[in-house]
Amino acid sequence: MPAVAVRDGVAVAVGGGGSGTPGRDQVRIEVRDHGPGFPPGFLPHALDRFTQADRSRATSGTGLGLAVTAAIARAADGEYGAYDHPERGAVVRIALPALPQPPESF
Repeated sequence: MPAVAVRDGVAVAVGGGGSGTPGRDQVRIEVRDHGPGFPPGFLPHALDRFTQADRSRATSGTGLGLAVTAAIARAADGEYGAYDHPERGAVVRIALPALPQPPESF
């Protein structure tokens, strides 16, 4: 069962365990807000560098946050994605390979 924290209308879930790849454990992080979701036509570009959904709402930032998240996932042989939640809001997820368990110390 993932741990979930909610602050200022943003839910963050962190979990682990199995993945879509047999024999591979992952650490999964999913962030959901409860806003309007991604604007139409933006979702295919949401993880591109220097993109922002609505520049009129952005008070700061460079449009790199989701692109960096995707780059980290690719570099670690992980998975990532973004989608609109069916009930409202945007969701961004990343899954990274879990580190092997350290040997038990005596």
